[in-house]
Amino acid sequence: MVDRSKWFMCTALSGGWLIAAVPGFAADYSDAAFGAGTRPAVSEINGKIAGGFGIFDDDALAFGLGSVSVPLGHAFGFQLDGIGGGAGSGFGGVAGHAFWRDPDRALLGVYASYLKNNRVDFDVGHVAAEGEFYFNRVSLEGLAGVEFGDADTDFYGSANLAFYPVDDLRLYAGYRYVNEINVAAAGFEWQVPNDRVHGLSLFGDGRVSDTRLWSVFAGLRIYLGDDKSLIRRHREDDPNGTQLIDDLFGLSDQRGSSCDPPNMIIDGTCVIITPE
Repeated sequence: MVDRSKWFMCTALSGGWLIAAVPGFAADYSDAAFGAGTRPAVSEINGKIAGGFGIFDDDALAFGLGSVSVPLGHAFGFQLDGIGGGAGSGFGGVAGHAFWRDPDRALLGVYASYLKNNRVDFDVGHVAAEGEFYFNRVSLEGLAGVEFGDADTDFYGSANLAFYPVDDLRLYAGYRYVNEINVAAAGFEWQVPNDRVHGLSLFGDGRVSDTRLWSVFAGLRIYLGDDKSLIRRHREDDPNGTQLIDDLFGLSDQRGSSCDPPNMIIDGTCVIITPE
């Protein structure tokens, strides 16, 4: 389990975007009901599919990722995500987002996910509050909650600072705390101008943890819905999120390499043996 001082540090980093941004929006919301006079939370039923390749620590990484988003009335929406692939061992997972959103201002919602490592029958779940705040071409994104399952029940969170220098290019840097690991992350997504294939983008990401676990990957993503810029897709359609990829670090200590002797698998869980 993480010690108390580290827990508070991670809470401040992961939830700080939300706490810092809320006062700036309070005045805007005080004179109007949620959703009144705003664009819809989700412009229409839409989705996206993606495939990526790279390296996760010392193993080849390959994955497929898909999402579908639907409006729930005017001010609310729901998104369902799924991922499957392999990185030394097979993995799969599913996640859901239920949220309120004003595309000109912010998103507030809840997030839940479940992932499973097939090699050692190890699974991990997350439940969290999430938020996004929009300032012209800058987005502040945060998530804070709890991790549970075969992993120790503990704090779980992330924070991103994203910038769109042009409408079809997103750059971001961020922090994650998952499976008691501190992870730094950075990446990009570029929607390719193409008159024949709308909604095609290239993305690339890198992550490194304080336990020297690292990953780099790149891939293609196709958006299914109306033709629009990348920044509008992220704020009007499916919320931009890489949480399921981030959540892979929740399985990191249970991959096969960590259970080489003298460690051992007991009841499907990798038990770390520390020499005396």
